[in-house]
Amino acid sequence: MDISTPQKSNDTSTTGFVGEFSISTPTNPPATTTPFRPPTQKPQSTRKPAQSDLDKVGSILDTITNVGWTLPKFLFNLLKLEDEKADGSLIPVKRTKKHKGSLQAMLNGNSKPYLGEILQLLWKNAIATEFRENDMSIEPNGSLFIREGDLNAIEHAQPAMVTWAAELVASLANEESQKMVHPDTGLHLRARAKPGGRDAAHRVTWDAVSLFSLKSLEGIVTRNAPLTKFIFRVESRLAHSVAYRTVYDALAQMAKQTLEDLRSSIQGGAQPT
Repeated sequence: MDISTPQKSNDTSTTGFVGEFSISTPTNPPATTTPFRPPTQKPQSTRKPAQSDLDKVGSILDTITNVGWTLPKFLFNLLKLEDEKADGSLIPVKRTKKHKGSLQAMLNGNSKPYLGEILQLLWKNAIATEFRENDMSIEPNGSLFIREGDLNAIEHAQPAMVTWAAELVASLANEESQKMVHPDTGLHLRARAKPGGRDAAHRVTWDAVSLFSLKSLEGIVTRNAPLTKFIFRVESRLAHSVAYRTVYDALAQMAKQTLEDLRSSIQGGAQPT
């Protein structure tokens, strides 16, 4: 800005007069210069690098060790159902919501891998693990199935799993046998039954006998005792019992002959023996 006395000039700037002075303002002021700013650096990411499965397993095992547990101790407390009180009585174990939800998801198949795959891996690892020389819970070169003794006292996983599986199969087969002898299976026919009584529907009649066949028996066994049927087939293949087809054919022939004898007796008026 220039303040001076008024005078003629060829300057094209705008001039304003204030009393004896003039104020000149340049038409094109000089361009302003933007100060230099160095480019800002992006902040470093605080995100941790992804862990591998091996790293994750190691972290979990470190955590278990840091709380003073072993892997079996962790699994036991993860799965146990009851706690023992000071007086020896048992009460249901307390679980957090997260504990209960995670365990339930594993058992009902809502999370993967499914338990069947885990059990197979557990068995494969068990048979690949050598027995300790100081393991006194099983005889050297003895059977993996320990018939006598406490399952909880078996140290090596392989005989423990074999013994547990055998006991489970035996228990399930016993339950199936109870179903097979139940009157509702249709295998019960009574020679005497009080009319209108609870056994009246199972009274022996020719129609009831005629409806029996090995095919229907096979269907009853399949529905009520599938495990027993499977065991019998396995034993047949191993020659530990008579072949399934041999037994089937023999029973079919015997049943046919018995039905013919019974029919003849009834038609002739004789009493069945």
